[in-house]
Amino acid sequence: MPQKWFDRMDTINTYEEDESASGRFDAWIFAINVANDRLFGGGFKVNTNADLWPIYNPESPAVRAPHSIYFEVLGEHGYIGLILFLGIGLIAFLTCSRTHRLARGSPELSWASDLSKMMQVSLVGYATAGVFLNVATFDLYYHALAIIVVARWLVGNEIAKGRATQSTATSAGHPDSAEQTPSDVPASGDRPQQALGGASGYLIKRR
Repeated sequence: MPQKWFDRMDTINTYEEDESASGRFDAWIFAINVANDRLFGGGFKVNTNADLWPIYNPESPAVRAPHSIYFEVLGEHGYIGLILFLGIGLIAFLTCSRTHRLARGSPELSWASDLSKMMQVSLVGYATAGVFLNVATFDLYYHALAIIVVARWLVGNEIAKGRATQSTATSAGHPDSAEQTPSDVPASGDRPQQALGGASGYLIKRR
C-alpha cells in the first residue's frame, strides 16, 4: 500500500482532531437526541434543518450529514422507524435463505438458488458499507428487496405447479380414484395441510 494510505489510517490514533470523524460523531449525537425527544423522529432530511442543531447538538460547529444509514433512519424516523428498517433487512435475508432451500436440488430453479445467495451477499455489503454512508433511501437497495420478493414468489409458484402436475399424473395412473364414494374421502380434519409459499418466506398453512 502507498504511504499516503498508512498516513490516513494513522489518523485513527488522533480521531478527535479529524474533522470527518468528529463530524460523524456530531451527527450521530444529533440523531440520538432527536429520537429521544421525538417518538417518530424529525422526518426526512432532518439533519439539514439548521434550526434544530442548536437544540439537539449545540456543541456542533456546523450542520452535519448523518454518514450512516442507521443513524440516518434513527434521526428521521425514531426508534420505531429504525426497528422497521432493520426488520425489513432481516426478513429479506431470511427470505433469501428460504428461496435457496426451496430451489436447491432442482436444476430448473438453480438460477434462483444462485440469485438468493448473491442477494444475501449484497445485503451484507449494504449493511456493512452503510455504517459510514447515509444511503438509507438509496433506490438500488429497494430494487434488491423487490428482486428478492419476486424470486421467492416465482420459486413458490413453480413448486406449486410441479406438485399439481405430479398430483394429476398420480390420479391418471389410478383411474379408480375418481370413482371413490363420499365415504372414501377423508374428513376435512384428516386432510393433510398444504404449504403455500408467501412472499415473505414464511409458510402459510391451509387446511
